Amino acid sequence: STTYTLTSSTYAELTSSTSGVSTAVAGAAALTVSDAVTVAQFNTLDAATTATITASSLVGTVAELLATNAATALTSASAVSLSSGASTTITAAQAVALKAKGLSQLDAVIATLDISDTAANLQSTPGATLTAFDSVIVSDEGTLTIDVAQADAIFDSANDGSVSSNNASNSEGSLRATYTISDTAANI
Repeated sequence: STTYTLTSSTYAELTSSTSGVSTAVAGAAALTVSDAVTVAQFNTLDAATTATITASSLVGTVAELLATNAATALTSASAVSLSSGASTTITAAQAVALKAKGLSQLDAVIATLDISDTAANLQSTPGATLTAFDSVIVSDEGTLTIDVAQADAIFDSANDGSVSSNNASNSEGSLRATYTISDTAANI
């Protein structure tokens, strides 16, 4: 049997009804999708072939990127971005799930997302997770019991579309809430 690779083909080309295309896709050892695809489009190609698929870009909403059927698409994409018009506000649970994937392809998406959740949910979210996102909003103005890293992420994150280090020029600092710091002496 012949082994071949289909490179730099658009999703439309790879799913065309033109005679022989589906046979070529099914028989390829590897294929590269040159345009942006959704998780559903990636999964359509994945079902049609045993080839190793590389997508130049994967787009979707946070829910689509967190879905269990997105795992292969995420690890096969060179870049990941939110689809046009997708919400950039997520819950603490979604933030934890995105960070837990541990994929560098998601870093650009994570840096643009804002976490908005209750005090109870935010105080149970690790500071390292909160810090990775653009900003953190306490949606119910509840009382927080947090450590220093969580406090930095919640109270000193500029809502500027990036997770660059906060300083005088980009520090938000306007959030007011009732909180207690509970941490080690070394951290305080």
